[in-house]
Amino acid sequence: MIANGMLEIATYKVVVNHEAQYSIWLAEKENPLGWTDVGKSGTKTDCLTYITEVWTDMRPLTLRTKLAEREQSVLSSPDLLRMFHLMGVTLLRHPTASAPDNREQSRRSCALST
Repeated sequence: MIANGMLEIATYKVVVNHEAQYSIWLAEKENPLGWTDVGKSGTKTDCLTYITEVWTDMRPLTLRTKLAEREQSVLSSPDLLRMFHLMGVTLLRHPTASAPDNREQSRRSCALST
């Protein structure tokens, strides 16, 4: 068992679940049910930094998948595309839709609006 003061110098590992959500876990402990090692271990700060770099979309994987499917089906609807064409509207993706880190874009938007 690790005392509270020792947690900062303990070795942690990064784990991920089926929803592509990340967390840290003490390296010496068995993973919680449903979580898998990603191969990164180190100090708490190292592991949290890694998670910040790789986990760029906080939404669960199933939600992201459903929304992408819905967007694709709506945007590929022949009736909708024909209607936009008749109106002279060109569909463009929002610049943040392809940004690798949506959190950074959100921070910039919030900073600009305050």
